[in-house]
Amino acid sequence: MSSKFSRIFPLALAALIIMPFTAFAADAAAGLSSAVSGEYGEYLTTSEGFAVYQFQRDSEDESACTGSCTNNWYPVLAGDDGSVAAEGDVDADLIGTLVREDGSIQVTYGGHPLYTSRHDDVGETNGQNIGRESFNLVSLAGAPITEAVDQVAAELDEEVLAELMADGENVYRLHCVACHGNEAQGGVGPGLADNPFVGNTNSLIDQILQGFPEHGMPAFAGILDDHEVASLLTFIRGSFDNSYGPILEEEVAQRR
Repeated sequence: MSSKFSRIFPLALAALIIMPFTAFAADAAAGLSSAVSGEYGEYLTTSEGFAVYQFQRDSEDESACTGSCTNNWYPVLAGDDGSVAAEGDVDADLIGTLVREDGSIQVTYGGHPLYTSRHDDVGETNGQNIGRESFNLVSLAGAPITEAVDQVAAELDEEVLAELMADGENVYRLHCVACHGNEAQGGVGPGLADNPFVGNTNSLIDQILQGFPEHGMPAFAGILDDHEVASLLTFIRGSFDNSYGPILEEEVAQRR
């Protein structure tokens, strides 16, 4: 049962005494909370509702995300007074901190440094499984969430599915091969073959509709209609060693 009260746990380190106040870019009342996703179940968030992630390259109590990495992944920082609030079912005993190279105090959970993604808004999980050395959502037990929860995939008549796959292959050959490869092996763009990000339904749809301009991927919302997007993603999710089930036009329309 979730508590109605936030528990504040001072985590100030001795180093705080000698660090200038301007070293912190966090709110005075930093905290951790949780949210529930239909795809990933319950996961850790900031108190503002932004999903938080672990980085696979990090070691316990040490961040490997420095320099340009922080342009896309923002370290979750403790409050100005070095404290962190544990809200709801968040386990306060798993909360800790570490001192980053720049002197800021990063929040850890189960010993793992926490980050938010520049590509997320409140309630979104677009950072899940991005890259081969991926960032992952965090369970309330402190473990990385690497797989989507079991879901009932949409069941389509075999002829309808075959037509959708064929239409999607045509869209893929027309718009995607140049960057992602004839067999989705990757090239200018990332490989889509055997890629767990393909199983993240909402984030995948959003990526197609909104694009990824800073990495050269255009937004296709004004180029492809709902059927074309649905068929493309159904093809990708059912090919190249992926097996995630079809995406329907209604699902695309809801995200558009």
